[in-house]
Amino acid sequence: MDYGAITIDTSIFDGNGLKLESGLFKKLAQFKESPADLVLSEIILRELKNHLTKKVKEVKLQVEKSFKECQTHLVVDAEIIAKARETILDGRDDEKIVTERVDRFIDNTGLLVVPATDNIDMPTLLDKYFTGKAPFSDSGKKKSEFPDAIALMTLEAWAKDKGVKIVAVSADGDWADFGKESEYIDVVSDLAEAIAIFQPRNNAYAFCMKLAEDLPNGKANKIIDAIHDYLSYKLPDLDLTADAGADYYFEADYVEVDFKDFEIITDKGKAILQPVEIEADEVVIELKIKVEAEVSCHFSLSAWDSIDREYVPMSGTTATTDLDFETEILLTLSGDFEKGLEEVEVSDYELIYLPSDVDFGYIEPDWHDEE
Repeated sequence: MDYGAITIDTSIFDGNGLKLESGLFKKLAQFKESPADLVLSEIILRELKNHLTKKVKEVKLQVEKSFKECQTHLVVDAEIIAKARETILDGRDDEKIVTERVDRFIDNTGLLVVPATDNIDMPTLLDKYFTGKAPFSDSGKKKSEFPDAIALMTLEAWAKDKGVKIVAVSADGDWADFGKESEYIDVVSDLAEAIAIFQPRNNAYAFCMKLAEDLPNGKANKIIDAIHDYLSYKLPDLDLTADAGADYYFEADYVEVDFKDFEIITDKGKAILQPVEIEADEVVIELKIKVEAEVSCHFSLSAWDSIDREYVPMSGTTATTDLDFETEILLTLSGDFEKGLEEVEVSDYELIYLPSDVDFGYIEPDWHDEE
């Protein structure tokens, strides 16, 4: 039985930062014109909306905090702050923001929503619950697993009715257990791997498979050099929050990032590479890499004066540490794939994950700076 659809669990939306408009989620637009369908259970769609709403509330609180700090510390006029608030927040409530985002995602991807009430077999659901069959566990909080059970069983019923198999993408072990027993649902944990299943096996696909072999073996330095140049340009703009341990109150300045190098992450001698969108003269691949950088930050320290009841500035210090992290990079390759690497160029880049903070460890005043 051929795969005829792909579905995504809430854990994957969360793991990719709920960024529906970029990265791999943006590449799901190809399913709108594809013979295969992108499907979501009504349960997962509702969970997605709840998670998006929570994120909207968090961002709004951060924005409001920034407005207050601008008015206090940058001495920005209240009228200017009010106009900025009106422009950015736009008077829309949380539900409307989320609804608009989800509607755009549905329209861009051709997403099919599978209703729960029309496809659930209640006797089977209850039997699985009381016997501890997947996706329920023998022990633990089985009530919390009901949404997953309903989602998976409705998707399985849909697949059976359509006569197709579904590739389900989830980081949840209960989903994986369900997939082992189901004839209609196979579960993988990597979204790029799932998307790659639906790519045409043409010259571009063959090029990608050869590239996975060549990248770790020094036979694709053209691609390596292009990634290196991109990271050299991208990493210094990385916005990091500095954290540290100290016996004093401290404030951190801007974190400076110095890109050092990167390496291709491999499995059995091949680059971990997935083609996620293939056309005749263009292909988008996801490549797993490890980035090596050095970061530095100046800290201003002060001590509490219990007599004057105020913080007294002390000598500051500059701390440096390594920042190594694994990530995925989306590369858009364009050219004549039949003729090989010399006729192919990297035309676009996108990093999927970037760290948001860095720990500089324990810091203390640099007493050598004092006369």
